[in-house]
Amino acid sequence: MNLKVFLKGFGVVAILLTLIPLVAINYWWIRMFDFPHLQLTLLTLVALLVYFIRFDVRSTGDYFFSLALVACFVFQLLKIWPYTPLAPLELLDAETASEEARLKIFTSNVFQENREWEKVVAEAKKYDSDLMVFTETNVRWADQLRNAFSGPYGYEKAAPLDNTYGMIMFSRFPLQNMTVQYMVDDSIPSIHGLLKMPNGDLVQLHAIHPTPPMPQENPKSTARDAELMKVALQSKDSQLPVVVLGDFNDVAWSRAPNCLNR
Repeated sequence: MNLKVFLKGFGVVAILLTLIPLVAINYWWIRMFDFPHLQLTLLTLVALLVYFIRFDVRSTGDYFFSLALVACFVFQLLKIWPYTPLAPLELLDAETASEEARLKIFTSNVFQENREWEKVVAEAKKYDSDLMVFTETNVRWADQLRNAFSGPYGYEKAAPLDNTYGMIMFSRFPLQNMTVQYMVDDSIPSIHGLLKMPNGDLVQLHAIHPTPPMPQENPKSTARDAELMKVALQSKDSQLPVVVLGDFNDVAWSRAPNCLNR
């Protein structure tokens, strides 16, 4: 197989992987291609550069192939562009907010089988956050985290589980009306309630960890998308500032988390 044939085959694969996520079907083997837009952007660019540098574009087929690769590259680039340092910021740093109106947040997926508690604790302490959420926390992890944070963090809400969907929240500021809910699946908890800021303002909290679309977890993205959409609708109807945090099992440029941005 010569290089030109290989590049054409590679280009066809890149085109197909670009088109597959446009299909409105929630099976994991389709939704998984929402994730690698950065990788596909770089690979498509490499294929384009090698094709133009190494070969002369002469036939009609070469022109159509090149245009298809260019279209794929532009499509992939537009997907990730808003999330690169080159794009303008949508939300600027606050310049006038008082210290009592600021909320520092830390969230981490600890990976349930991980036993290096001290590294997770050290990383969390480094940021000196006011609110922390840890996902994939079973009873063992919850105990380790309580030993580290129950002193400086006087408020806690926990739902430790052994199915990699346990969750625990720590806060320096008062938590009110906190509940553990099972919004979509009776084995997937989420934490909801209010946080009272030092200046007296209330903030609505939603801590979530929906299932990813993958064969060993869930063959479709329906459950994940449904939980994200429910939280998005609750956030839209809230009269308070809303913070949604946790492990979304998604990427920023896919359709599901965009509902939270709105």
